[in-house]
Amino acid sequence: MRTTRCQFIATLVSVFIVSSSQEKDPSGFRDFFRTNLEEFDNKPLTFSHPVPSWLKGKLIRNGGARYEVGARSFTHAFDALAKLHSFTFHGNGTVSMSARFLRTTYFNESIAANTIAPYAQFGPLNPRFDMIEKMEAIANQIDNLNVNIYRVRNAKGGNFEYMTVNDVWEVYQVSDCSLKTLKLISPPTSLKTHLYLPILSSAHPVQEFGRQTYLTFLMSVPELPFLKSFVTLYRMSSIGDREQIVTWYLEAPTYMHSFSVTKNYAVFIGQPVSINLWKMFSKGNIVEAMEYRYNDPTYIYVVHLRSKKITTLKYDKFVSYFHHINAYEHRKHKIVVDICTQNSSNMHTMEMPYIRSPTLRNKVPLYYGIKRFAIDLKTPYVDARSFKPSKIVPYSNNLDMPAINENYRHVKYCFAYGLVVKADHVNYDKWALVKKDVCEHGGDLSWIIDNHYPSEPWFVPTLNGKKEDDGILMTHVFDGIRKESYLVLINAVTMKTISKANLPTNVPFSTHGRFFPDE
Repeated sequence: MRTTRCQFIATLVSVFIVSSSQEKDPSGFRDFFRTNLEEFDNKPLTFSHPVPSWLKGKLIRNGGARYEVGARSFTHAFDALAKLHSFTFHGNGTVSMSARFLRTTYFNESIAANTIAPYAQFGPLNPRFDMIEKMEAIANQIDNLNVNIYRVRNAKGGNFEYMTVNDVWEVYQVSDCSLKTLKLISPPTSLKTHLYLPILSSAHPVQEFGRQTYLTFLMSVPELPFLKSFVTLYRMSSIGDREQIVTWYLEAPTYMHSFSVTKNYAVFIGQPVSINLWKMFSKGNIVEAMEYRYNDPTYIYVVHLRSKKITTLKYDKFVSYFHHINAYEHRKHKIVVDICTQNSSNMHTMEMPYIRSPTLRNKVPLYYGIKRFAIDLKTPYVDARSFKPSKIVPYSNNLDMPAINENYRHVKYCFAYGLVVKADHVNYDKWALVKKDVCEHGGDLSWIIDNHYPSEPWFVPTLNGKKEDDGILMTHVFDGIRKESYLVLINAVTMKTISKANLPTNVPFSTHGRFFPDE
């Protein structure tokens, strides 16, 4: 049934790929995914209402902002060339904005050749790579680090270092002040990788509880189909220094974009979704090499960070996801993990033919839903459940791109914030920001404006705030009617707008970002 659905979707793409660019889109949604080449430094912003003076730091967003180079274009929004946008809150109520492309090797080669250089992509190109270019792309791997940005305190020097990341091992160091690309960082590994390709990592490293260090992982994928992949957990003491903690073999192939960390454990959910290496070689992109094994179980790996003991649990149902929300320890030997699940169709909605066509994107059968895993390490046993639909905000369970109060990372929490698409279950371009009460006390709320398209929100806790939701949500929003972007500050308690500022340039859809407080 699912294979038939995928074939149907592929047929729809071929039918609409020409007509979609000519179809009218009164919502302005497609303009949220337009190239913007502008770069500048520290332009002042004017807000509609005063900005809290305690708000001091920098919001930096990472995402694609160039969808074509020369005669070639990307067919998937996840492939657009990386651009950083920063919003500096100076602590006196004033805010300034900067914008700059990430100058990766891939970016520089593409601009110099006036075409998209042969590097691995998430989706196919238009026109596609030829066979030689596909081989070059696989060899060059992914160099477009357009997914997220982090800072890590250097344990030796004490200074903060900033890095852009994707689901690969290498990172690019950038300046938080100028947004300039400084250098490529290729952290060394001591792994024996004969017959393996150590290539996959996480775009969501997680800070350890009570420490300045971050955790990440490196997945080594076998070149031969009868071998098992293995994962190595690392501790980051700078963006380039990584200490190997433990290595283990996976029960089945998987793709993991994110993971969770509690006070004492790291939790990995191995969804029965993976990248077929041989398809990757032949197709030259990830989307067409993705395999969804709907009849296979989901494996969960729990790593004790001190003893390095690994507990493997089997959940007998299919699960697909990108993002963990949070995890915490509940009583002795028990762990709670919340994730944002989805279905395979969700991947297609970020393909450019869908984005450009209201008819096509509205036809896609989407599924989102927060799922809570309850893990008992003593038994061992795992079960999962969905949250009851909210009577106040019926679409609140459908959030993705989650954010929480980071002071509640690793511990019991009650509020998750995130982005919901197709909030009315009819129109894909009906986007909303939601507040989900995962303690189920009826605290669900939303922020939604017709034809306004927010990116992922970030939660900044109020200075000396007493409650978990005392804080401000911030993100950039595209007004599809006026064709303008603005930065919005939202009261995280009430989900009402505090203030907003029209931006001097449009900001295309961005995947992830973080607020870095001054210290």
